[in-house]
Amino acid sequence: MSIKEMIGAAISNPLTFFFRIEGDRQLRWVFAVLVALSVLFITSSTTVLAYQKHSGDLTHYPITHCVLLLASWVSCAVISKMDPKVFNRYAIFMCLAGLALVVMTMFIGVEINGSRRWLSLGFANLQSSEVAKIGLIFYVAKVLSVHRNDTKKAFLPIMVMTAVVCGPIVTENLSTVMLILFTVFSMMFIGKVPLKYTLGLVLVGLLIGYIV
Repeated sequence: MSIKEMIGAAISNPLTFFFRIEGDRQLRWVFAVLVALSVLFITSSTTVLAYQKHSGDLTHYPITHCVLLLASWVSCAVISKMDPKVFNRYAIFMCLAGLALVVMTMFIGVEINGSRRWLSLGFANLQSSEVAKIGLIFYVAKVLSVHRNDTKKAFLPIMVMTAVVCGPIVTENLSTVMLILFTVFSMMFIGKVPLKYTLGLVLVGLLIGYIV
């Protein structure tokens, strides 16, 4: 859907445009169930914190979480209607932008519990590694698409970019690096990259975990 078509759809039927997520029906149900469960988990796990920081207001964290979920749902609905070629075209720029945020976090990030993982936006903190992870996913998808007829050629550029993105993150956030490696491995496996190459990524992940 082009930008002009999206604007027309938003004006003609805003409820459908902003709240209906396009794509696989089963995936939408999984997403909805995870959203519902997250509210339950947040409510049950923040009781003590609510008494400590918000005078026993047990609704503070669940309401904040629901507002963020609503914003996320609307974002998913809008993005699902965009032309996938847009993400393909700008994948490398999104990946490099995420990497730039990670590098910025190393120098001017907010230190919480001994780790420097967040950038302060004033009203909230941004975990830059999550932005880098999304950018890397777009990049891996683009490379697999370009080399779909000879997936062996996709391995080297994917490995290089994965190493570049994970390098600045690993010392502060090993769990995120492990998740990134698992995601990249899954994409390469589904993209039919030869198994001997994908297993190489697993070995790299194990080596990083051992060293760190």
